Formats: sequence, structure tokens, C-alpha cells
Amino acid sequence: MRPTGRFSFAYQVLSVLGFILLSAGSALCQQAARPERGTMPNRTYSLSDIETISLQNGNLNLSIPLASLPPIAGGKLSWTVNANYNSKLWNSLREQADYPNDLQWNPYIVSLPSLDGGWSIGGQYVMEFRNSNVDFSRLNYPQNSGLPPGEVQLLNNFSYWKVVLHTPDGAEHEFRPIDYSPYAGLQDFLRGYFNVIPSGTAIRYYSVDGTYMFARISNEWNWTVYMPDGTQVIQTPDGVQRIQDTNGFALWRHGGGHSRCGSGRELRQRRRGHCVSGHHSGNARAGLRSTA
Repeated sequence: MRPTGRFSFAYQVLSVLGFILLSAGSALCQQAARPERGTMPNRTYSLSDIETISLQNGNLNLSIPLASLPPIAGGKLSWTVNANYNSKLWNSLREQADYPNDLQWNPYIVSLPSLDGGWSIGGQYVMEFRNSNVDFSRLNYPQNSGLPPGEVQLLNNFSYWKVVLHTPDGAEHEFRPIDYSPYAGLQDFLRGYFNVIPSGTAIRYYSVDGTYMFARISNEWNWTVYMPDGTQVIQTPDGVQRIQDTNGFALWRHGGGHSRCGSGRELRQRRRGHCVSGHHSGNARAGLRSTA
């Protein structure tokens, strides 16, 4: 029997809340779980000299200085080699699967653990072009999937990407292109992805996590990130990465030339400054110089 009188409003409210929670749960199970590492804006942390503890997810971030160079006279940049540690070691990625020889389209989702976090020494800024299939590996959708033909075409005939900046402390900052629109279909697991990545011509990007950073990106090895205080992080195709202040002084780091690192373990090596091509030595160089 349906409630009446004063209980009717409460019944309606509970019904709406239940629907929202079920919808949110369905959407969340289609998203990869990547715990926040490093330090992020608009978060609450417990701080000490070398450790930062997130009060949201409990991640412990250690930053232990090992060696440093003083700034050049007139400049504000100094170089410090840190040993960084993040206690959140695992990501939970998603994979779509279907029962073999099933005449009906009834896919289900499998969670896959992926190792990340842990210790890194030195480190550098890394720009990652993350394909949507890394976070949620989707199947090829058949015509009997129940989706409109236009949606099936969007899913099967296009690739979708996110641009993510990895900082030396292990944090990830998502960037989105200014002049392009994201996927506008029906699937939650593609929200926020774009079917464009820079491939030679520079594209303008902005960060979406409250860090107020902008970037001009031509490819993974040719980009510039503009910080709110005017500092620039400049990656050039010859493997040199510079951090340049507003006075023209630059902290530069040479990673050994053109690297071909990809995802997973190789991406972690790139963040730690260890991934270089086979004909160069793996010893990265760093120093201070003025570009003024």
C-alpha cells in the first residue's frame, strides 16, 4: 500500500535519493579508481617537515631532500633532489567483458589492479596521453547492443584520450583542450575524454583541478606548462626539460635524448628520470643556467 498523508513526502524523497544512489553507483563502477597522490589543491592535509598525510584518502606522501643547489644570484629557482614516497600503491582499472557464445549483449565489468605510487628519486614532469582503454577497456559494440547506431559508431570508430601531467611528487593533474568538445555520447566511462591529441600542431590546454595551469602541447616531448606564478615548465624534443622563472633563469634537466617510454612501468621510469633511448646513457644531468 502506498503511503499517504504526511508520509507521502518522505516516501517520495527516499525514492529519489535511492534512485540517485543507484545511478551514482552504476557510474562509479565504470570509472577507474586512481587514488590521489602527492598534494592537490583544495584538499586538507596533516603536514610536517617531510611528510604530508591526506585527510581525505589517507595517502602518506614523504619528500626527503637528498641534495640541493642554491639559486643563481638574482634568480629564485634552486634545485633539490628529493626521495618521494606515496603510500597508495594500487590503481583499480576496469575491463569490459562478455560471456563467450552469448547470443545476447550482456557485458559485465572486471576490476584489474595496477601498481603505482611507492618510491621515486629525483623525478621530472611527465605529460601523458592516456587512452580511455587504459582506465576502462571497452569491447567492440555489436549492432544488437541496444544502443542507437550513432552511439555504436562513436564507440567503435573513434579513440578517446585524456592529457595528464605527472608532477615529481606523484600527483596527477588532468588537462582539457580549450578549443575542442568532449565525448557527448551516452556512456559514463567516456565522460571527460576527447577524440583529439596533439600530434605536431600545438593545442591549448587548461587544468581542471583548481591548479590554474595552462599548457601548449605539440606532442609528448614538446610542450610548455604555464604555472599561476609565471613559472614555466618547458619540455623540448631533444630531451631537455627546463623550469624557468619570470626573470629568465632556468633549472634544466637532460634525460638523455628522445625517449620512447609508454605506459605502466615505463611511465613510472619516465617520472623518475630513468627512461632514455638505447643509444644514450641513462645518467640524467641537471643544473642551473640563465636564459636571459
